[in-house]
Amino acid sequence: MSYFDVHTFSRNVSPGDWYYFREGLYGAAIRIHLFTTIPAGLMMLLQFVPKLRARALDLHRINGYTVIALMSIGNVTALLVMRRSFGGDIAVQSAVVTLAVASQIAMYQAWRNAKMHRIGQHRMWAMRAMIWMACIVSTRVVMPIAVMSLSAMDNYFFVKSCHELDFIQRQGKTIFSDGSMRPVAELYPECGSDTSTEEKWVAVKGKFDLSRPDQVGAALNLTFGMGLWLCFCLHAAALEVYFDRRSMSRSAKSAKNSLTVQGSEFTPENNKKAA
Repeated sequence: MSYFDVHTFSRNVSPGDWYYFREGLYGAAIRIHLFTTIPAGLMMLLQFVPKLRARALDLHRINGYTVIALMSIGNVTALLVMRRSFGGDIAVQSAVVTLAVASQIAMYQAWRNAKMHRIGQHRMWAMRAMIWMACIVSTRVVMPIAVMSLSAMDNYFFVKSCHELDFIQRQGKTIFSDGSMRPVAELYPECGSDTSTEEKWVAVKGKFDLSRPDQVGAALNLTFGMGLWLCFCLHAAALEVYFDRRSMSRSAKSAKNSLTVQGSEFTPENNKKAA
């Protein structure tokens, strides 16, 4: 919930992201994205409370329509900001597009099956939408592990603009309280002393070093797209395994009940009646 506050959000985004998100189209889009997806994520959990479905079906429906509306807006704004989110490389953009399209299809299928009174399929598609989108949370768990692994190898780099690096260095003491901040020209001679002129790009090492927010930002940029793809695939696979196991369990119970009924037809009492 702290991300609803702009100042808190500016201090907690990946170093360099706030350079793009502080104003303009990207700034408006990221704010709308947060104001829609966070409430939608919390409201989505209510859809799976059995007592709410049983005792307040109208509330369940209204809440479902609200979730679909908020998440649809959230998906559109995610597509708008993906070019600047965590570096916005091809891995990030392809993962965001896949997740947005997949979740939108899942929500449509959930709504469609509910309208057709196919409740089993409705629940399955609703679960797919929720579990797929929950990979955003899992990605935040995977990223620190990936960043530490990447830092240990010490040979991964991410390309950043000199303008962004200058902004990171000037904002560094706000984001990280420790470590000294040095001019960009000293850290990256290719940028030169005047970063306000033409756009220049340099390779930044990805490493978890709190005295170097530029390197921390590069490490996060390198791992976000990978983490999002990995978690999306794991969530999708795990859910389908769950559905398969659940289907097998129901089939086994149905077969057992069928055998029990058939067996009861051949008891001695029934044989005497038949005679």
